[in-house]
Amino acid sequence: MNCIGRAAVGSVLVAAAILTVGCRPVPPEVGSDGSDGAAERHSHKVVLRATLPPEGLPALGSLLPPLDDNRVEVAPPADWKVLSRKPGFLARFHKDGPDSLPYLLVTAEDAPVGSRVNTLQDMAALVESRVSQRLVGAETLIEPVTAISLEGRPWAQYLRRGRLTRTVAGREVRSSIERLVLTTCVADRLYTVELQDYAQKLVETRDDAYALAAGMRFLGAPTRQAATLPGQDDPGGAEPSGEDKPETPAP
Repeated sequence: MNCIGRAAVGSVLVAAAILTVGCRPVPPEVGSDGSDGAAERHSHKVVLRATLPPEGLPALGSLLPPLDDNRVEVAPPADWKVLSRKPGFLARFHKDGPDSLPYLLVTAEDAPVGSRVNTLQDMAALVESRVSQRLVGAETLIEPVTAISLEGRPWAQYLRRGRLTRTVAGREVRSSIERLVLTTCVADRLYTVELQDYAQKLVETRDDAYALAAGMRFLGAPTRQAATLPGQDDPGGAEPSGEDKPETPAP
């Protein structure tokens, strides 16, 4: 069976070389050696979900017009707003202002030729084979690839950490940010939803990413049973720094 989805969201870092302070407080400066400073002195809270929360996921807002040549429809979480269109992305959303994290990004690309995704295990294996090539500069994989079923469709997920440089009161400050990446394969396209937020904050916004992914409507895609394991210009948002900018889309 051919890969069920082929729009892999290019996981390009929307976090910028210079980012204005937004509505939420931001983490303190990282160490001068580029380490995560205070962020690393706290125990990492597991972000990736094995199952969805019993209370359900956040409500979604209105669907955007069909994207990716009418292959898919996407709706942001109800309290998120649409960012302007930008090459390389199907859609971009912000929560606390166009110049402030967090961001939700949706991208798509062709799946590797011959990809076969029938199970959660297949989806995880496909993404895992590509992850190491996607880590850029000082980025690290802090939670490995696992799989989760969202509305009966297999998704692979992982968490990566990088650094963000911004200017605050005329002073350069670096912070640790995390990127939760969710990828599925539909009709030979890889679709990716990426949440970017400060390392200490992402656990608070993760369910918005799961809600967006679960709510995606793949037009003309076959209905699936629940997957199981066998046995315009950009006025806002930050531009990626040379250090953190991915050279290729994330799987």
